[in-house]
Amino acid sequence: MNVVNELQKFVCKNYNLRAGDYSFFASQIENDFIRENLAILVEYGVPNSAIKKLESVIPSNIDEDEVLNTIKRYKYHELQTLIDYEKSKLNEIL
Repeated sequence: MNVVNELQKFVCKNYNLRAGDYSFFASQIENDFIRENLAILVEYGVPNSAIKKLESVIPSNIDEDEVLNTIKRYKYHELQTLIDYEKSKLNEIL
């Protein structure tokens, strides 16, 4: 998607047209539509299923650096809705 975004910018520039900016959409696709501050969990290999479950308890207004601290502080890695594999992956990064 990022390649297509850059191509359309190049073509539009050559034809003196206004280009669109699809970088946000490309980022959303790349991160499986995971909220921006939770993308750090994807980078650490936490399954999307676990991230979706954590999404409801982790505030959207905290930054990526605070996400791991929040999980640890409130013991969200022990949520009953998480399966053992998801808990294990979270414990690896905490």
